[in-house]
Order: sequence, then structure tokens, then C-alpha cells
Amino acid sequence: MIIEPVKWTTETNKVSETEYELKIIANIETNYHLYSQELIENGPLPTIFSFEETDDYELIGITSEEEGHTSFDPTFKKEIKSFKTKATFKQKIKIKEKKNFKISAEIEFMSCNDSKCMTGYSDVEFQI
Repeated sequence: MIIEPVKWTTETNKVSETEYELKIIANIETNYHLYSQELIENGPLPTIFSFEETDDYELIGITSEEEGHTSFDPTFKKEIKSFKTKATFKQKIKIKEKKNFKISAEIEFMSCNDSKCMTGYSDVEFQI
């Protein structure tokens, strides 16, 4: 049986004629938490977003994340930022031409409960 404590969905919001906001939503299973994008020495694998590079668009800034909560993590014996239940990440893009296309992204992440940690990978897609 494959355990998938984090399920990913996407939304695309048009900000202007040339800008869009890509939302990546993590729905996190009860009793699990998802770690933030912060890289912490000797800590968990951070959540990493890798967007496919194409000539259709360019990224504006970095992927943002919600506030989450910072607490002592007994697994890593450190104060670590994580999310429970749900987390929303946002990435702004600028399109180069007005046309329909898809953007693919890969997500690398780690989620834990009180007894185990799991690394995960997920592919998501956005329709522009």
C-alpha cells in the first residue's frame, strides 16, 4: 500500500494581460505535517519547486509560502517551520506571448508524523 500524506492541486489566476499567479496547494493528511521551503542545516528536506523552463514565460521572483507555524521538531531537535492540514504556495510568472500553453513543475518534499518521515515527489501542471 502506498501512503501519500500530501496531495497537490493547482490553480491559475490571471493578474494582468501578461502576468499570472500560479498556486500550488498541499492538502496534508491528519497527523502529518509538511516542511517549508527553508533549508535548515541537518534538518528536513525542504519543499522544492522546479518549474519547467520554456520560451513561453519567465518566473517573477521566488515561490512564496504561507506563514505556517514554527515549533520544536523532536525528529530533528530544532525549531522548524511546517504546515498542517493545508499549505498554499504562489509563484508569479510573466507570459511572453498571448497563447495557450501548459507549465509543468516538479515538487520535492518531506512530510512527517509522530513516528515516521517520508520524502515525496509530485508533478503538477498549469494551463495558461
